Amino acid sequence: MPVVWTKKWGHGRVFYNSLGHTDIVFEDAPASQELMRRGMLWAIEGKDIAIERNLDPAVFESKAKMY
Repeated sequence: MPVVWTKKWGHGRVFYNSLGHTDIVFEDAPASQELMRRGMLWAIEGKDIAIERNLDPAVFESKAKMY
């Protein structure tokens, strides 16, 4: 079962990490910190792509239930 994954959602991007929910998980784990850093950078890169394509922010809205 994957504990970290990425997904394109509409015109946006999703990065999911279930490795832990407290700072202890990342305190002395440089690899975990790097994984989070890279995942977040990948996800926010979608915003730059949207700006380049002159997309309206409304295209990122979704009426789908997120739970």
